[in-house]
Amino acid sequence: MGFAEAVDCLVILIADIERGGVFAHLVGTLELLSESEQKRVKGFVINRFRGDIKLLESGLDWLEARTGKPVIGVIPHIQGLHLEAEDALSRDQNFAPEAGSNHLRTIVPALPRLSNHTDFDPLRLHPSIDLQYIGPNQKIPGADLIILPGSKSVRDDLD
Repeated sequence: MGFAEAVDCLVILIADIERGGVFAHLVGTLELLSESEQKRVKGFVINRFRGDIKLLESGLDWLEARTGKPVIGVIPHIQGLHLEAEDALSRDQNFAPEAGSNHLRTIVPALPRLSNHTDFDPLRLHPSIDLQYIGPNQKIPGADLIILPGSKSVRDDLD
């Protein structure tokens, strides 16, 4: 928002419906902005919607009435599009490798402050590589390769 104010441009708030709480996310974000930042928000976009849009319409109407901002669009989930995630691992990630795979079994520990996880997407999407993220406190299974990812807090994650 600091950049938007510096260059005097409008903003669209986009929220991912797939993780739930999309209306709380949008209303809460808007309300946490300063008055000048709120005025910059042109409207909302809801991303990764699955299902019948008619089932969402009452929620969209409520959001517009509650905030005074329009819902500019609802973008459907497109399977297999493989857009980069931004700040969190996708829920589509498996946290246990498939048994008996002939692929290069690659493990990435999902550190609490993992950084640049999208760097692994080319490996995850490669047809000959079975790349799995293993969550905290899970035993790391046998693998051909273990990659220690970058961290936003190396000392804490090493501990």
